[in-house]
Order: sequence, then C-alpha cells, then structure tokens
Amino acid sequence: MFEAIKSVPLAFFSRDFYNTLVNKGRGVGFGFIAVMLALGLLRMLIWDVANWNATSQYTNDFFQQLPAMTMKEHVLSMDHASPYIVQAGPEKNAFRILFDMDHELGSAEDIKKDMATQKVGVIVTAKEFAVLKDRANSVQVTAFDSSTPDFSYTHDQWTALGAKVAMWILPSGFLFMLIFFLIGIFFKIFIGGLLAMIFGGLFKLKLDLGAGMRLMAAASLPAALLSAAAPAIPGFITIPLWLGYGLFGLWAAKPAEAAQA
Repeated sequence: MFEAIKSVPLAFFSRDFYNTLVNKGRGVGFGFIAVMLALGLLRMLIWDVANWNATSQYTNDFFQQLPAMTMKEHVLSMDHASPYIVQAGPEKNAFRILFDMDHELGSAEDIKKDMATQKVGVIVTAKEFAVLKDRANSVQVTAFDSSTPDFSYTHDQWTALGAKVAMWILPSGFLFMLIFFLIGIFFKIFIGGLLAMIFGGLFKLKLDLGAGMRLMAAASLPAALLSAAAPAIPGFITIPLWLGYGLFGLWAAKPAEAAQA
C-alpha cells in the first residue's frame, strides 16, 4: 500500500508510471484499491459523520416527543390531547406525523388535503393510519386489524428506545457505508478492467483481466482524491475523469511500434 500511496501524484501525469504498471506490474491493484478505500474513509470522517450525528440527534428528539400509547383490540389511544404533531429533522425539511385519535380518515383526496394543511406525511388515528407517497403523489391507508399486536409504551420507554436507536445510527451507518463503498470499488474496477481489455486492442495491447483492473485501479486515484476533497462534485465529472485516465494509461502502455505508427 505504501508504494501505491507514493504513486498517487504519478497517476495524475506520468506516462512512464502507467507504462510500467501495465507491462511490468502484477496483481489486480490491491494497493490502489486500499488507497481508494482510505480516501473514502477520510471523506466519510470529514463530510458524513457530522450528518450522521445530526440524524442521531433528530432521532433522539423524535422519540422524546412521543406520548404514552396503548394498542388494545386494534384501537390506538394515547396519553395526550388530539391533535398532536411530532417531527424529526430540521424545521425546514422535517418529517412530521399527526396523531389524532378523534379524526376519521376520508377519501384519498380528503387525506391529501389534510396532510397539506397540517404539513405532515403521516396521519395516525385510533383505527388506521395514512402515509403519503411523495413520488406517486398517492396515499396508502392501513387499518389496525387482527395482525396488529397489542402493546403499551410509556413516554419513558419511547425515550429509552430512541436513545438506543440513536446510539446505533453512527456505527451502523459507518459500517454500512464502508461495506457498500468497498463492494462498489471492486465492482467498478472489475468493469473497468473488462473495458480496458476491450479497448486495449485500439492501442495494440493484449491485456488480461488482472492488467486491466490494475490499470483502472490506478486511473481511479485522481478522481478518488478529487471526490474526497470535494464530495459535492457529481459522478458525471468523476466517472469521465476516471475513464479518461484509463485511456491515457492505455495510450501510455502501447508498444513502441504502435507509438511510432
């Protein structure tokens, strides 16, 4: 991995680096993959942890707003006056739920009007609840029935549950992102290796999959560094950059007779 770290500057401009890598290198570029993983971790620590901490706090706040609730024989009741709204997230983009034990849901259009008036995405009544599906602009209504278990939660129990959920958001989010990122890297380099094998013929190169993956792993370093430094840069910039360096690497590695031609 240390050699891969030293190679990061060379990946930006060095024809000799790519030539040696393709024609004399070995393996599939695990060192470069490790560098990309480290850059991804750095990006998560700098840019994503703050968001996860905020999400954890919003989750904790949400559960602290929940009143005592009891579900008995498919009827929900709560120890709070109706209507009552709880929310999660910043005020501007908060997810809001309306609890109203005295309300009866009407038609889908009536429900959407109620949601628009109250600025909520979910309405919970004593016998059913409705959820607004934003993308479809439709409402899904689910009634409490025999499949709904009886339960009783006090406010303190909701608060304790929220604290546990909030506690696991950061480590679980980090682990999920790490696994997702690692799988994404290997898939990307594998596809890149296949593309390098295909387009290598244009440069008189006969690459095996290992050489192709090694090349495209190194070609990923400039885009990975750029993405770690500025995560807001979209994929339609970093992906062409990666492919462009892959073509540069193929051109740099072409045989001498092809270069003279």
